[in-house]
Amino acid sequence: MTEIERLPDKERLIVQRLRNFIDTDAHCTVALVSGVRQTGKTTALKQLRRSYGATATYVDLSVESDRFADMLDGFIAGEASILLLDEISYLRDYEVIAQSVYNMSTGENKRFKVIITGSSAAHLTKLSISKLGGGRARLFRLPPVMFIEYLYFTGRIRGYSSYAGASAADFSDYLRLKGLSYLTVQFDDDYFDSYYREVEIGNRQRGLSHSLVDLHSYNPPFCERHLRDHETWVLPSHLIVDCSC
Repeated sequence: MTEIERLPDKERLIVQRLRNFIDTDAHCTVALVSGVRQTGKTTALKQLRRSYGATATYVDLSVESDRFADMLDGFIAGEASILLLDEISYLRDYEVIAQSVYNMSTGENKRFKVIITGSSAAHLTKLSISKLGGGRARLFRLPPVMFIEYLYFTGRIRGYSSYAGASAADFSDYLRLKGLSYLTVQFDDDYFDSYYREVEIGNRQRGLSHSLVDLHSYNPPFCERHLRDHETWVLPSHLIVDCSC
């Protein structure tokens, strides 16, 4: 059984929104999808690949960044019309590359749609207002599972068109993700270690002279002055301490 065949049959709402972007958005060719780790960005892209078959090319940049140039050349020369780029911040100078991909996607010889994901909201937001600003890209945010998605995944509604029959008991179950414990994001030490490692990789790969705080240069705990002096993100409270620096 292939990896695609093992994907869940039911899709998150973001998949429908991205499919609508691909099929009906005549203005933008690039969509950015931001979401914290383990919320389903990779699954969403793979479900899109399953939907569109040979017309979609999926690239996991966390493991194939070194081969990206050759893969992009192959995509441009081929028949596929949808490019799915997972975790773009693993590319060196990814902001410059994203702009180059955008320019290619609007070309006269071949026009195609591009969907780009990243785990750092700060990186993708920066990309959406800098290299891909001015309305050149749509920015989608993928939150943890929403109430309507919970109802759909647990079979309490048949689709996303209506949840008028939802009850207070359903919402109480949703808050505990009753029956869907596998969707719970485990915010443990391993999660934060890997999250900040990915943020640091994205900081290092940025092509701009200004850089976000280089998180790997600070060993937790982080002091409040460090947080005030640098552009950064919300840290878990147990990592913030008073210091005399």
